Amino acid sequence: MDHLLSLRMFIGVGEAKEWAFSSLTLQAAPGYREACRAVVALRSAIGVGPGETEYSTKQVSELYELWCYVRLVGLVLEISGAGVSANDVVKVDTSGFRVRLKRGERSVVRVATPQRTIELTYNESFPGITGDQRPDVLLRFRTPGVPDIIVLFDAKYRLDASPEYLASFGHSGPPIDSINALHRYRDAIVLGERDAPVGRPVVKGVALFPYNGNEEDFLNHRLYRSLGVLGVGAIPFLPGHTDVARDWLQRVLKMPLADLADAGPPFLAREALRAK
Repeated sequence: MDHLLSLRMFIGVGEAKEWAFSSLTLQAAPGYREACRAVVALRSAIGVGPGETEYSTKQVSELYELWCYVRLVGLVLEISGAGVSANDVVKVDTSGFRVRLKRGERSVVRVATPQRTIELTYNESFPGITGDQRPDVLLRFRTPGVPDIIVLFDAKYRLDASPEYLASFGHSGPPIDSINALHRYRDAIVLGERDAPVGRPVVKGVALFPYNGNEEDFLNHRLYRSLGVLGVGAIPFLPGHTDVARDWLQRVLKMPLADLADAGPPFLAREALRAK
C-alpha cells in the first residue's frame, strides 16, 4: 500500500471524506462507471451493512451452515471455471454489503457449463409421505434428456471424540446420527418428472463437520472411505481446511453421468431377479 500511495497520481490527495452522494455522470461514463462501482464494492466490503448480515447474534452452528453453502459455491466455481452473478448470494449497494442467505429461506445459485447446468440450493424442502425432508445444501445436476441427479450436503458443527466413537472409527469425526440422516434423505426424497415414474434423485450424501487437524489423516477414516463404497460419508470442512472437499468435488463434477448416477451397491435380490 505504501508503494501504491507513493505514485504520482496520489500526490496531494487528502483524508477521505464521507461519501454522501453518487454522481450520475460518474455512473454513466465509460471507465468512470467501473471505477465508481469498484469504490462502492470496496467500501461495502469494509463496512458490512445491517439487516441480513447481523449473524453475530446467531448460533455458531447456523453460521457454520451458512459458511458451508457460500464456500461450496466458491469451490464449484473454482473447479468449473464458470461465472455466476454475485447478486445470487450477496447484494452490494451504497448502503453496504448484504448477504442474502437466511436460514429457512430457499436460495439457489446456478452455474452453467457446456455439458449441464449445476444448481447449488440452500434450504430446499421436499414434502413426502413420511414427512418433509430438509437437507442443508443440494448440488443438483440438470442435463437435457436425463432426470436430475442430486448430491446433498449436511453441515454439522459437531465433532465426536468419545472413547466409543474412537474405538469404532479410529479417529474423531461427525456424530453417527448425522450419517444416518443422510441415508434417510437418500431413501425418503423422491421426485416425479413429467410423464415419468417417481424415483429417487439423491445419489450421494456428505456430512460436513469442523475438523482442523491434518486432512490427509482423514483420508483413511471409515466415513471418508464409505463415500466411495456407499455414496454416503463425511468430509472435514473449515476455513483453511477444504483441500479434501475440493479434491472430492472435482472428481464428482468430472464424473461421467453413468458413474455419477450410480448410487452405490445394488440390491442383491433385484439384480438376481433381473438376471433370470
